[in-house]
Amino acid sequence: MVPTVERKNATATLGTAAGWLRAAPALIGISLVVNAVSTVSQVISWSNLLTFPLSLVLAGVIHLYAAEMVTNHRPSLNESIRSVLTRLPHLFVIALLIGIGTVFGLFLLVIPGFYFLLKLSLAPAACVIDQRGIGASMQTSWDLTEGDLGKILAIQLITGMITIAAYLFGLVAVGGFESLPQYSQMTLVWVGLVALPVQAVITPIAQLSLARIYLENRDTGDVTDTDGADEPSP
Repeated sequence: MVPTVERKNATATLGTAAGWLRAAPALIGISLVVNAVSTVSQVISWSNLLTFPLSLVLAGVIHLYAAEMVTNHRPSLNESIRSVLTRLPHLFVIALLIGIGTVFGLFLLVIPGFYFLLKLSLAPAACVIDQRGIGASMQTSWDLTEGDLGKILAIQLITGMITIAAYLFGLVAVGGFESLPQYSQMTLVWVGLVALPVQAVITPIAQLSLARIYLENRDTGDVTDTDGADEPSP
C-alpha cells in the first residue's frame, strides 16, 4: 500500500528534508564526493566524464531514501545504489530531454525554459521510486506539479541562494573580488572547495525536498496526514 504523506509548504518541506538528512549522514558523504569531483573537473578534464552520471546516481539514491523514510524504514545504501544503477539509462535520457527542453525554452522567451524545468523536476523521482519509464516519468511530473510550482520554485531559490552565499564566501576567502578578472581555473577550484561542505549538505536537502513533493502528490493529489509517518523512527 502506498502511504499518504502530509502536504507541507516550502519551508516545512526543507525542514523535514534536513531532519531526514541528519538521520542519514552517509548521504552527506556521498554528496561530498560527487560535488568534489564536480569541482575538480574544472582542472582535470577526464573527471567531467564522471560528474554527470555520479550526480544522477546521487539524486536517485536520495529519492529512494525519501521514499523509505515515509514508511519509517531504514534504507540500505547498497541496495539503493544498485537499484538506481539499473535506472541510470532512463535517468540519463530524462536529464538530457529536460536539458534540451529547458535550453530551448530559455532561448525562446526565458520564462518558458524555467517553467519547463520546474514542471519536469519530479521526473527523476518518479523514475527511481516507482520504476516508471522515460515518457511516463516526465508525464507524471508534468501532471503532479500542477499547483506546486510555487513551492518547487521557492525550494530551488532558497537552496540556490544558500549555495551562492557559500561560493561568495569562498570567493572572499581566496582573495576577494578585486582580483576576480585575474582568477585562474585553479583559483575557482579553491573557491569551490571552500564552499564544498555547504554544497554537500544543500544538494541532498534539495533532492529530498523534491522527492517529498513527489510523494505528497503521487497517489491522488490531495492527501492527509499519517500521524508522524513522515518522520524517521528513533
